Amino acid sequence: FLSPSTPVNDVFKVNFTASNSPQSRSFLLTPVDDTRFGEPDEVATLSLAAVSDGRVVFGSNAQLIIEDDEGFGVIIVGFLDQEYTFFENGPNLALVQVGRNIDSGPAFRVEMTAAKPSSPSQFIIPSAIPSDLASNVTFIPNGNNREAIALDLRDDQTALEDDEFVTLTLSLPSASNISVGGTVNGVTYYSSARVTVKDNDFVTLGIDGTTSRSLFEGDSIDVCVSKDTVTARVVNFLLTALPGSAGPEDFSPITVQNGQLQRSSTSPVCFPFSAVEDSLSDDGESFSVALSSGDSFPTGPGGLQIGSDRVGVTILERIATPPSLPPGIIVEDTVIGDPLFTVPLPASAGHLCYEIRGVADQFFNFISDECVSVNAHYSERSPLPGETRQLHIIDQIAIRAVDNANDCINILVDRNGCVTTANRETISNAYNKGGVTVSAADNRVVVGVPNCGDLDLEMEVVCETRNGVEMIRFEVMRGHNLRDTSHGLLGQFWNVSISTQEFTGDLRNTPLTGNLVLVTLVSPTSVRRFPAWQERKTWDNRRTCLFGGNQNGGTVYEVVSNHDSLIQGVYTDYMTESEFSTQFKFSQFDNSQCM
Repeated sequence: FLSPSTPVNDVFKVNFTASNSPQSRSFLLTPVDDTRFGEPDEVATLSLAAVSDGRVVFGSNAQLIIEDDEGFGVIIVGFLDQEYTFFENGPNLALVQVGRNIDSGPAFRVEMTAAKPSSPSQFIIPSAIPSDLASNVTFIPNGNNREAIALDLRDDQTALEDDEFVTLTLSLPSASNISVGGTVNGVTYYSSARVTVKDNDFVTLGIDGTTSRSLFEGDSIDVCVSKDTVTARVVNFLLTALPGSAGPEDFSPITVQNGQLQRSSTSPVCFPFSAVEDSLSDDGESFSVALSSGDSFPTGPGGLQIGSDRVGVTILERIATPPSLPPGIIVEDTVIGDPLFTVPLPASAGHLCYEIRGVADQFFNFISDECVSVNAHYSERSPLPGETRQLHIIDQIAIRAVDNANDCINILVDRNGCVTTANRETISNAYNKGGVTVSAADNRVVVGVPNCGDLDLEMEVVCETRNGVEMIRFEVMRGHNLRDTSHGLLGQFWNVSISTQEFTGDLRNTPLTGNLVLVTLVSPTSVRRFPAWQERKTWDNRRTCLFGGNQNGGTVYEVVSNHDSLIQGVYTDYMTESEFSTQFKFSQFDNSQCM
């Protein structure tokens, strides 16, 4: 600690000159600051000796005491700031610094106490400590005069929270020669600091379901809004109907609808929008419903963002049956006993009707398109009184559909209790994933699939009891995005051209005369002609039925001259290996759509 410094004892020299007067000389000793703190006093012994004359007499030795100046009141620790702002779930570091640079000396510990917040469930540091929450940092003097104490601020998964606060206080449990808080060299160090904890959870508000809907005049649809997480506040929203090609006179309501989503719920809130029925021929008009926030929440972390904010609605005309009305109903017919298919005829109040007797315990394809495939399972039942042969019913409907994320969803409806599953998980009420929606209530299941398009293909499956037997009825409710190349026992009749004329041929093995027509069917893949009997009724006895085939798609009765089958090919061409198999002779399903 002295300068000069050598490994051996330090020697300092002065010279006295010959004189009759007393003389004095000074030795200049310069202690060096070793920047060590907490040292005890250091002592050096000073002694004199003559270099050239042994006649000099010396007094006693002297002691030089070196005191440590890195003592109390000089070294100060504290926070660099009085205010810190952190987000939930970090990273969160409060910096602590000493008041002067120290190179060596004993280590000392600084303890930080975080006063427990009034709402400990919001954020806890750490969650296991019920009282004030403590952490600490140890300074090891090595020239580094800054350390950080980490705060574990947990994410509580609740959005739209107010700022929360916690006070941090420093203490020195053992070091007595160091102070907490103070000013050194114009720099102030703080013994306590306040932390503001900000929420970093987003809440996303959006319209549920597909972005395109359709409804007939006089009908209504529900537009439902939900949020994806619980929130510390209620969330207000606005739904506004915006005219398109449909004017305000074509739909209602035209006023802004105000909705509110509760804090602890993610359940949707729905508002009905209706299409006004009129006498005009205005099929295909459209309007939209737009979603906006009813609050002024921020859009950054801790705020609100809007996902799906608009749904387009197409109004369909009820005056006449559209030429592209989809295939209709599959149901147990009370006379012959096998499933009866009915297809609405364009520009006619009637239906084309036919039966596919099929075989028991076998799946047949009903609809096959690019992104949807529907299979039905035939089941054998015992003959009713007066019947002489085994009959068939439909006991399962299996739908394989591609959603908007290119995932394949497998939906199965069973007649026993109308139990419905999506990818083998039971649906108790509703299912919604990537545009594939399932609504199950009592004995009725409605399935909507995007079919790689903007409009839903909507299907209904009804579990009912007819003649004491449980069975399934299947109906295509809206099929405006079926392609004209779709196929299957029902799908092949989508968007086909059908014309009729009087049948003048000869029938064999039947007493029937009159009310017979020759049906000509033109599809994108074939032209078929077959006779039909036009006095039969559909299963509900509401519309005229042109009965064009029984048993397995053959002609209604044998004809003398050769005529085509009502369906393309024969019924065995539509068999599939299992419920969700999409492969058969006329398959249109594109398996590459499924990622």
